[in-house]
Amino acid sequence: MSGPLPLALALIAVLALIGLAHVLGFSRGGVLSGPDHATALAQNLPGGFLPSEMQLAHGGKGAVMRDKQGRVAVVAPVGAHFLVREADPEWQVEQGGAGRLVIHAADFSADLNLGSDCGYWLAALVSLPGRHA
Repeated sequence: MSGPLPLALALIAVLALIGLAHVLGFSRGGVLSGPDHATALAQNLPGGFLPSEMQLAHGGKGAVMRDKQGRVAVVAPVGAHFLVREADPEWQVEQGGAGRLVIHAADFSADLNLGSDCGYWLAALVSLPGRHA
């Protein structure tokens, strides 16, 4: 075969694979099913992590939590999965518009919609011991 037909067939095949992946749910972002799901993910942190308070982002698109020792952890969506990190004083954190907590770290970034509780969690992150002004 020559001409544009092989290219057109290849393009149709690629589009069909993309459509199949979407139908099977591979294009959806991760969604936490609830506080228990976020807690289970946090247990994988070194030394474990049992939250004493937690705020899920709207739509289950992440979470911020604190344990009784005062450690803060973030559950951030990465594609269809989640990345859990204990808060680091080196993180750049700021309040975005409409109750969003924006975090930039060396190995990830997160934009969590925490609504009216955003200020509380922003204060918890900027007051970490060892944080530079």
